[in-house]
Amino acid sequence: MFQSAVSGIQPKVLATLTDKASLSIHDYIIKSWGEAYPRLSENEFFCLKAAQRAGLITPEFSLSNNKKLLIIKRFDLDQNNNRHLGFEEVGVLQGKRSNKKYLGSYEQIIKTIATFTSNAHRQQSIKDAYKSILLSFILRNGDAHLKNFGILYNYEQNERYLAPAYDIVNTTAYLPQDTPALTLFGKKLWWGKKHLIQFGTEQCQLFQKEAEEIYQQCLTAMLETKTEMIGYIKKNPEYKDIGNRIVASWETAESGEILKNISHELH
Repeated sequence: MFQSAVSGIQPKVLATLTDKASLSIHDYIIKSWGEAYPRLSENEFFCLKAAQRAGLITPEFSLSNNKKLLIIKRFDLDQNNNRHLGFEEVGVLQGKRSNKKYLGSYEQIIKTIATFTSNAHRQQSIKDAYKSILLSFILRNGDAHLKNFGILYNYEQNERYLAPAYDIVNTTAYLPQDTPALTLFGKKLWWGKKHLIQFGTEQCQLFQKEAEEIYQQCLTAMLETKTEMIGYIKKNPEYKDIGNRIVASWETAESGEILKNISHELH
């Protein structure tokens, strides 16, 4: 049963579906795509696969058989007592309206997460947020804005932690001159390995070796997903144009260098 529309560039609906085998009911977000952003469901599917490979928690997700829909299980439900968990986007926690979601920095996201997560979850939440930000740089996700990071909390509000990674897409396949959604080191650049590791040690309080390991996890996840995508393109030629653009943009991240202009790399 469709319940309501969800805002964003992708056409989305909330749906409640019943598993006939177990008679269990689950809530899902179902995303489609339009002419402006073709094959966006497959794009997000592969980016979420990369997030999983990097060790991030993601919602359950799958592609429809016709490849036109991305079906994502809602993650704000406490399976132990069938209660909905509380959820707040980082933008809300910073006191910003939705129209300010592109105003801010990734340093501020880390500070917000450190402020609002509970003691038992703070260190892991910061580490996961760092990994998610790194992955968005490597995957060329220019839409990792304030609304795409959030905190979950239980009914008593004594357990507060980073929400699973969500809404991850490659944007440069559609917008070749796209840049990161927020600033890092005061600029919206596709920073390379050196600066991304520096971000981890200076702002996320990670040891150098820890930050380097996380960077390598994200890079390896992208490379493995790129290989999977190349195989998918061969079997699904209708995805070739967008898929090849995504592959080309991911290859710009392999060197670990700063990339100031991605557009010439995609032609």
